[in-house]
Amino acid sequence: APARRRRESGWSAEEESRLEALVTEYRPGSSVLSAKWQAVAEQLGTGRTLVAVRGHWYAQRAARERELKLAVPAGEAEPAPPTPIPAAADAGVSAAGGEVESAR
Repeated sequence: APARRRRESGWSAEEESRLEALVTEYRPGSSVLSAKWQAVAEQLGTGRTLVAVRGHWYAQRAARERELKLAVPAGEAEPAPPTPIPAAADAGVSAAGGEVESAR
């Protein structure tokens, strides 16, 4: 097998677009040694290794998530998820407020 050379240049907009389409098509998951990531790297056709392609994908995804969090205006926290209210029997209290006897 020919020696792989390290590619120093950044990712072009065309590569980013093709990567997005290939990940959508193959849905490779998070495994580093996935045959699907290998297919994505080969189909991309840039000579990048599957580790480089996978690493770039997850780095870009993390950056997008950070940007979304920063997009929340200052002073406005993201709404907290609603706190689930336990069922009356689970809480040991009846709907009328009295204690529930456990069936033994």
